[in-house]
This record gives sequence, structure tokens and C-alpha cells, in this order.
Amino acid sequence: MRKYLTVTAVAVAVVIVGVLAVVFMAGASTKTAAASTAPPLTSADAVLQAAATTGHTFTSGAGHFRIEITPKVAANATGLLAVIGNEPIVLTGTVAADAKTKAAEATVTITAANGGFSTEVTLRWLGDKGWVQYGGTWYDLPPRLLEKVQQAQTHHDQQAEPTVTRAELGIDPKTWLSGLSLLGTETVDGVSAYHVTTGFDVSKMAADVIKVVESPRVQKMLEANVPAEDMARMERALASGKLADVPAMAAKVVVDPQADVWVDTSSNQLKQVGFSATIVPPASAKCPLTSVTVVFTGTVDQLGQPVSVSAPTDVHPWSELQPD
Repeated sequence: MRKYLTVTAVAVAVVIVGVLAVVFMAGASTKTAAASTAPPLTSADAVLQAAATTGHTFTSGAGHFRIEITPKVAANATGLLAVIGNEPIVLTGTVAADAKTKAAEATVTITAANGGFSTEVTLRWLGDKGWVQYGGTWYDLPPRLLEKVQQAQTHHDQQAEPTVTRAELGIDPKTWLSGLSLLGTETVDGVSAYHVTTGFDVSKMAADVIKVVESPRVQKMLEANVPAEDMARMERALASGKLADVPAMAAKVVVDPQADVWVDTSSNQLKQVGFSATIVPPASAKCPLTSVTVVFTGTVDQLGQPVSVSAPTDVHPWSELQPD
């Protein structure tokens, strides 16, 4: 059981940190940030607009993160969930990435079972290859994950300007926000930052997602990128009319979502982000969990510093990490 827990934890770490690294590298550009001399911003809208205008003005950087996942396990749960119980699973770590060299390295510590289980994992990406280190041994990353990383990077490299605007789709992401407000300025790792917080109208978000998917122009774009089987399944769902119930259902499943953003008052660069929500599976799902609460915080530590990553030696196949 402990080996299964270890492999599961390593796999979760690989996926989560992989997503963080891909997002970081895919979002980078070649601009250079400049300090702002503008007057202090006085509204949440102004802060978000300034951060959006500044954009991802770096090609490399480093940061740290913390993810806390707290399950509420049903009384009849068995296996791994019974071992974990209602104690939080905590992932903490660091990420450094360079978009130009397509290199990244991350270290994550995973703690579960009220401290009864703890392990550390290191991940590296270099070009189209990746590795994970556990227990002092390096392993190749799963081929399917490497393929998804490569697909994400290729999609970004080939991406042109959007061919469908929000106005054409009839959506406005600002309507997804609930209680958007500027809480003032705070110090984050020694940096003065605006703190913006907001909730979300999950029902409205889900309704707009459906509206986007139903758009003929978006469907044409999806047909060029989504496997035919998945596309056919989506078209059947749209034709059935069952998606009409999705917005109300989504609002019951995703409870109390909240996002917090901290933006450097000097450069208008994003300094820290936070997100929290509780997922409540519907009774029809017959899930062994009654709910899962997720709290994420990610902080940018430095920008523009070169990231040096080298391929490890004596690498073992991923299959050696699989439970017997």
C-alpha cells in the first residue's frame, strides 16, 4: 500500500508541476519589464488592466508554490482514500523555467496522512525530454505526459492571433467575477503589491463555456485539433440538450471559488496568485469523497535570471516506479 501511495504521490507531483512549468513557458515572451512611474492604482479593475497590459514580460524566472488538498472521505471508503482519511495532502515546492531554452526544473515535497507520509520529488525538462528523481534515482517521465507537454508547446509556438473575439462570441469574462475588490497594498516577500480578490459566478462561467463550444467558428477550430471520437461525443452532448442543466449543476459542484492576485506596485508585474474552491461531487456520482477543498498559492521569486538544466545520467524507465 505504501508503494502504491508513493507512486500515486509521484504521479500527482509530476502532473501538477508539469502543468505549472508548461504554463510558465507557454506564457513567456521576449519583452523586458520596466518600472512604473504612474500614480498609485485605486481600483481592482485598474490593477488587473495594468497587469494584463504589462503581460508576461519575461522569458525566464523562478517561483515557489503551495497546494493543499483536503478531502472529506465517505465512511465506506476503502483503499488509498481510507489510508489518507480527512487529513490534508500538502505539496510545496519551487519551479524555475526558461522559455527560450525550453528548460525547467522543479522540486516538490509531498506530505500526507498527518505527516505520516512524506516524500520529495525533483523534475527536469529539457527540450522535448523530461525526468523525475525519487529516492535518489532518476526516471524517464511517462511518454504520455511528455507527449502532452510537447503538444502544448507546439500549439503555443504555432498559435496566431485569436480568430474569434469575445464580442463575436457574446461573452464577457468580467461577468464571471463576483465581489471583485481591491483590498489595498500588502508586502509579499519584501515587495509592495496590490491585493485584488474576487469570487466567481460558476453558473455564468459554465453557461458561457457552452456558448463558446456551440459557436460554429469555434467548432470548426476544434475539429482541426480535437480527436474525431471526442468531437463526436461533444456534438452528441450538444444535440441532446442535456448541457442545459450543466450551469446549475456546476454551481452545486464548485462551491465558494475565490481568487486572489497580488501585483507589484512598481512594475505592475504579477507577484503572487491564489485560488481556493471546494468540489462537492453530486450524489449520482457515487463518489467515495463527500468533498475536496483545494487551496493554491504561487509566488514569483525572480524574473529574467537564466535557468540552467542538464540531462541526468543513469536514468531508469518509468515502469520501475510502478507498483507490483
